Amino acid sequence: MNKPTAPIVEILADLRKPDLSLQITRSIRRDTRHLVAPVDTYRVILCLTPRPVDARARYPAIWNPTRFDALGDLCILPPELALEIRGDRQRQVTLTCHLSAGHVSRWLEGKADWNEPRLTASLQLSNPHIRALLMRLAEEAHRPGIGSDDLARHIAGQLGVEIARFHEATSELRAVGGLAPWRLRLIDERLQDHRSVPSVEDLASLCRLSVRHLARGFRASRGTSLREYCATVRIERAKRLLAGEDAIQSIAFMTGYASSSTFAQAFRLATGSSPRDFRQHMSRAVEDATSATPVLPD
Repeated sequence: MNKPTAPIVEILADLRKPDLSLQITRSIRRDTRHLVAPVDTYRVILCLTPRPVDARARYPAIWNPTRFDALGDLCILPPELALEIRGDRQRQVTLTCHLSAGHVSRWLEGKADWNEPRLTASLQLSNPHIRALLMRLAEEAHRPGIGSDDLARHIAGQLGVEIARFHEATSELRAVGGLAPWRLRLIDERLQDHRSVPSVEDLASLCRLSVRHLARGFRASRGTSLREYCATVRIERAKRLLAGEDAIQSIAFMTGYASSSTFAQAFRLATGSSPRDFRQHMSRAVEDATSATPVLPD
């Protein structure tokens, strides 16, 4: 098997401030498997274009070679850890924010412990606060204004708090007991079955648990609520469909929304843009990517 390599990317935006930096890149070429090399900072990674449904990742220094977990569009990569990504072959526009470890450790008692449940949960975040902070930084990278340094410093502090809260939330709920791996697989498989959108009650029945026990166990395992996770999966499917030619109203029904207006409201809340604007942005990104000149990252 070929070793994973780094993708060739074009840098679209670059913001560098004390204790924080941000890059928006567009991949020009990436292999079936590629590696995100370890660094001494936290990296918060947001994929601005839809990830393929089969995208998977593993921590090669910790997990065995055959274990790859589902990779969401938003994830946290702790310091000194590499991430191997598989199945994410299409060209992507990605936002990567580097944050000094001190912004997180100052809020934690002692050294951060990125144990198994935290690492698993860190690959699929549905935290709207982190997402909003990253998008604000992206805006600043494209159009810096008055007080740029102060703004970046405040956002860096807020990101540190949100990562520390994620770390502690997973720890506090671990005592409840997470779900067995087979139950997590059942949930993921059912959510990828696009014939119908399951309710939380449907998933509880599938896992042979009460709704209350399922909700507590899922949060302990993934660090987020089951309802938030389901909503994120729906939005990610909508993004992939918007890259095609289906009508927006049809996409709303295919993703389980009662109307196109309800879909538009949920989509804007999750992404900051309307489905129509997102589709237009995707079309421009594809057109730009086909004419871009490859640039190797530093």
